[in-house]
Amino acid sequence: GARIIVGCPYPNDDYEEAHLTRLERVREAIRSWPEVDYAVDFLTPLVHAGAGRWCKGLASDAGHPNSEGHAQMFASLDLDKVLGH
Repeated sequence: GARIIVGCPYPNDDYEEAHLTRLERVREAIRSWPEVDYAVDFLTPLVHAGAGRWCKGLASDAGHPNSEGHAQMFASLDLDKVLGH
């Protein structure tokens, strides 16, 4: 059957520490939704440098990943959870 996969907030170089607290709250809220089979966490060290910002070299502008950023976001996926294994 169908699975519901939701991407959680991802970094933005305009964010500050206060934003990170909110991003984490949103991520936890999404994880708590019973309808969601898997919530993809994009605030992992693969893409997140802290304070809600991108790791160096992963952004094409403040709010969007470049090609390497997309690759690292994809690497953040747990494919077994995406596929329901």
